[in-house]
Order: sequence, then C-alpha cells, then structure tokens
Amino acid sequence: MRSRASFKAHPLHPALIPFPFAFLVGATLFDLASLLGAPDSLTLTAAHLTIAGLAAGLLAAVPGIIDYFYTVPPDSSAKARATRHGAGNVVALLLFALSFWSREASWNATVLTIGLELLGAAVLGYSGWLGGTLVTRNLISVDHRYADKGRW
Repeated sequence: MRSRASFKAHPLHPALIPFPFAFLVGATLFDLASLLGAPDSLTLTAAHLTIAGLAAGLLAAVPGIIDYFYTVPPDSSAKARATRHGAGNVVALLLFALSFWSREASWNATVLTIGLELLGAAVLGYSGWLGGTLVTRNLISVDHRYADKGRW
C-alpha cells in the first residue's frame, strides 16, 4: 500500500526513523561508556544526542501518523501492529525524555538515567521490529506500481 506521506513515491517515515534510533541508542552507549570510565565529556554528548533523538523522533512521527490514519487498512492485523508500533514509540520517547530530566546539574548520568535509557532502547528496538514487520509482512509503504519494471 503506497504511503500517503511520501515524496516522489518514496515514503518519508521509513526514511526518517534511522535518525532517532541512532541518536537515542548512541546516547545510551555514550552514557554506558562514561560509566565504565570513559571521559566525562561523553555524558554531555549523550545529553545532546538525547535532545536530537527526541526532536528527530517527533519529526518522524508526523508521516508515521499520516500513514497510520490514511494508509493502514482498518480492521486488519496491520492496524493492530501499527497501533502497538506507535504506542511503543511514544513510550520509548517518554522514557528517553525522563532520562534526560533525571540527569544531574552537571549533565552527568545517574543510575536512573542509564536505567531509563536501557529500557527506552529495548522498547525502541521492539517497536522498530514491529515497524519492519509492517513493511515486509503487511506491505505498508510499499509502492507496487514499479514492480517488475526492469532487471539489473
């Protein structure tokens, strides 16, 4: 089913989701590295990555919401999967926002910060897996107009 949120037949949501995923998981890894003895400047980088990841996640949500309401067929397994996918993304963004607010005044990560980030990364991974299933199994955002148009 062709995505309604697309540019020249290229769906926007799948093109935007690598950014929040990379930023937020990167923030988690930087905080873990600083916990294991890496320089404290990594926690400041992790805080900046969290801000960038939250902003990119909100940006990626816009075409995702458009696809949810206008592309995914109602009363289908895809709609139920897309609902879990969207809810998981919201939960993950909330966990990362809470992790950002749990930082110390010096931007250092606390145990609570890292715990929230690890939980958020796990939820984000599950939600991303659901999103991949929507594309591969339910064929959401797949444009069939150009199938079999040529060979290598």
